[in-house]
This record gives sequence, structure tokens and C-alpha cells, in this order.
Amino acid sequence: MGALMNMLESALDRLARIDVLDDHANRLADAVGSVTHRPRLASALSGTPMGHPLHPALTDLPIGFWTSAFVLDLAGGRSGRRSAQLFVGLGILTALPTAMTGLADWADTEDAPRRIGAVHGLVNSVALASYLLSWTSRRRDHHARGVILGMFGAGAATIGAYLGGHLVSRTGTGVDVNAGQPRPNEWMEARTNEVLASPPEDVRFLIAEGTGVLAARRSDGWTGIGARCSHRGGPLQAGTIEDGCVRCPWHASRFRLEDGSVVNGPATAPQPRFEIRDDGELWFRQQPD
Repeated sequence: MGALMNMLESALDRLARIDVLDDHANRLADAVGSVTHRPRLASALSGTPMGHPLHPALTDLPIGFWTSAFVLDLAGGRSGRRSAQLFVGLGILTALPTAMTGLADWADTEDAPRRIGAVHGLVNSVALASYLLSWTSRRRDHHARGVILGMFGAGAATIGAYLGGHLVSRTGTGVDVNAGQPRPNEWMEARTNEVLASPPEDVRFLIAEGTGVLAARRSDGWTGIGARCSHRGGPLQAGTIEDGCVRCPWHASRFRLEDGSVVNGPATAPQPRFEIRDDGELWFRQQPD
């Protein structure tokens, strides 16, 4: 088991360092981002309304359909052929929106995650093409050829799933970047107090012991949210502030300054909330749950 893990880790490490296709990948990512960073589309593709990345949830559909076809091919006999063909077709149909959401997520990655994600997408494209040929063969009553193509597609989809799991669990792609980050439970005096906007949206960027907070003045006092974008860690203090919201300069996610809630994606997780105290100097601590 240890030898297999070491072999896989070594292969992924080498894959993450291959930069020969970086120029092509970067151009493709820029082209995709120019389309997907439109507010409504970004929110829909990322899963903002459900508060959870949409792509991982959608992957269960083609994987489930194709796995069902795989089982029927092995154990269903002649009576299972039509059902297997149906499951292959449903897998193809559900793979299309899954690929669209995955492409939108991939466009916002960089460096090693972008390289691994590109291979993830290519391998899954091979799986999709194999299943499309498999469905066509089955429809033309070339059952044996369809089964072989389906088995090849299953192998490619398995490799693609492994790479996708690595992106999430090992590189943290798609994970709320603020999860697990230390936040002050005790009051801390801001060592940096930079004014970002004038009234009526008086917003300041505060830092104490490495924690950054956007503090907004309201009629009844101050409220604060984390300054590190939950999507990919963009610096919200460098973003645009308008209509009570801050827009991330990296991928255009918008958050309400009042409570850190997501107005539009691609972010799916809200910003951490902080209490602000003003006694001539500004202090902050984590908002109690």
C-alpha cells in the first residue's frame, strides 16, 4: 500500500511541474473567465445559491449512470443491454453540465492546480468520447464493441475522478480558503488602519497579528468581515466598494459588508464576521456563533 501511494504521489508531483502547456492553458482560462465571470452566470456555474460548489455534486450523476452500465455489462446478460445503453446515454447527457461547471472552476486556478486540472479535464474528455462511441455502437447493435468502449471509458473516468479528488483534498481547490484559519477570540487592536472609502460607505482595512478585516461604519456602529476572499483568497481590500458590497479584484465575487454574505459568485462561502469596537482606536475579534 505504501509503495502504491508513493508511486502516485511521485506521478502527481511530476505532473504538477510540467509547464509545457502553460501558455495554452492560461489563454484558455482567460477566455473562459471572460465569459464565466459575469455575475449571474458565475453564480449559477459555481453553485452560489446552494452555498456549495456545484461541480462536485454534479459529478455523481455521470459516474452513477456509467457505473450502473458497467455493472449491467458484467452481470445483466442480454436482458440488461437496453438498460445499459440507457445509462450510458444518461451519463453522456449529465456529463455536459458537469464539464461546464468544472471548466468554470478550473479557469480560476493557477500553477500546479491548473496543470493537474487541465489533465483532469482531458482525461474526462477521453472518457466522454469513449462513452459516446460506446452508445453509438450499442445503438447499431454492435454490443461487444460498445461494452469494450464502455470499459475503456470507465477506466478513464476513474483516473479523472482520482485527479479531481486530489485537486480538492490535497490542493484545496474549491474549498473555502478561510475554513480552519485562526481567528482572534479576544479583542485585538488594529495595527494597520487604512481608509478605503469615504462616507456614506466608510470602510477601513484593519490588520492585527496577520488577520485582515474590512470594517464598515454603520449608523449604529461598526461591522467587520474577513478581508481574504473565501473563493481563492483574493485581497478584498484591493477590491471595489459600492452599494454596501465589496467586489473581489481577482474573480469578481461580491460580498455584503454588513454580514459577509455572498451577493454573486463564483464564491459559494460567506466571509467570516468580526465584531468591531471603537474607543478612539479600532479593535476587532471573531463574531461569536
